[in-house]
Amino acid sequence: MAKPSVRLAAVKVIEKILRQQSSLLYLLNESAKQFEAQDARLLKALCYGTLREALSLDAVIKRYLAKPLKTKDADIQAALLVGAYQLLHSAVADHAAINETAGLAKKLKKPWATKLINGVLRTIQREGAPNFSPSSWQPASTKHPLWLVDRWRADWGDECARNIVSANNERAPMTLRINIRQSSVDDYSKQLNALGITHSIGTLSASAIILDAPCNVEELPLWFEGGVSIQDEAAQLSGHILAKLPGKIGVDACAAPGGKTCHWLEVKPELQLTAIELEASRSTRIHENLERLKLSASVKVADAGDVDHWWNGTPVDLLLLDAPCSATGVIRRHPDIRLLRDAAQISELTEIQSSILERIWPTIADGGYLLYATCSTLKAENENAVASFLAKADDAVYTEIEIHGDAPTEYGVQFFPKTGGHDGFYYALIQKRPKEYA
Repeated sequence: MAKPSVRLAAVKVIEKILRQQSSLLYLLNESAKQFEAQDARLLKALCYGTLREALSLDAVIKRYLAKPLKTKDADIQAALLVGAYQLLHSAVADHAAINETAGLAKKLKKPWATKLINGVLRTIQREGAPNFSPSSWQPASTKHPLWLVDRWRADWGDECARNIVSANNERAPMTLRINIRQSSVDDYSKQLNALGITHSIGTLSASAIILDAPCNVEELPLWFEGGVSIQDEAAQLSGHILAKLPGKIGVDACAAPGGKTCHWLEVKPELQLTAIELEASRSTRIHENLERLKLSASVKVADAGDVDHWWNGTPVDLLLLDAPCSATGVIRRHPDIRLLRDAAQISELTEIQSSILERIWPTIADGGYLLYATCSTLKAENENAVASFLAKADDAVYTEIEIHGDAPTEYGVQFFPKTGGHDGFYYALIQKRPKEYA
């Protein structure tokens, strides 16, 4: 039986993303099942690398195409992207990148495209990539869609937009969350030093350590004992914010994969916590994380906004709503977002966020708190969404969080992705006014 082709698998993954049929994470998980570990890593590297550079590569390819490809030929476009990535951004030998990629045309049942792919890639090999102006806001230079860059510029100004783009075009660091029930950050740092794992202590989260280079999780001290997890530093703040608030009954809405659920229980072990997740397949990740960390929570598969399917009527003291969002703060971890999102989706997402907020609010106890969170860097999904909700809910009181963000905001705390540091994230704390003060 012939060995499956890593390049062909990469092309098929990229094609489906170009057609907006699925996400990179899901497609990679499915495609990698046919490969041994080494080839699975190569597949991941090809897909992630191609998608990070896709908008710039597309501009290069278009210069050397005699005429635009038809929509039905997204597979050929994907092949050209994968080939161009290998030529311009990898250590793959040029002849292998060209010949192997051109050979995929027959496997895609489009032999006519062999000559086209070969010609475009040989031209790129000969001419190289054009020098796109670094000062331009066009996708070829920023590697981001123009609509998104324009949003950042309008929301935060040109300098901040440049910084976001720059951070997104770098790889995100591997950040650890230390389980303070088992070890302190200082003690864990000493264990890492003993193993020669270089790192720095986080500056945002009291439980964060940032590794200088990624490593296999099984190499980490206390991994199997549940003493450490992988979680971005900004994402870790939810647990620390909620741990300071009074209350015994908590709900983590939109909880998968369970990182925030588990951290919340680590810092507030007495909490009676319910984790809600819409997709049954994703809820299994919550169970897996709880089991590894030896924590307990009630996990329910339900739409967080459909409260009749998960709420038993007991008022909730503390509710974390990590709302569905554009994920524009984690583009460097999910580069397919550059191709999957468009401006129209932001309006759709803000409607979903508003709907969930309004439907879930009645579950909050008088005097209780809702922590609204997103991994978005857009005002529409963050402070504007909170402002809109506060204008509608007479018993909602905005509460300051004692954390400094990366930009001034009217409501909440906004973080942007930082090179070598945290992801883009947003938090806003809202209290339900007790009835005697209504």
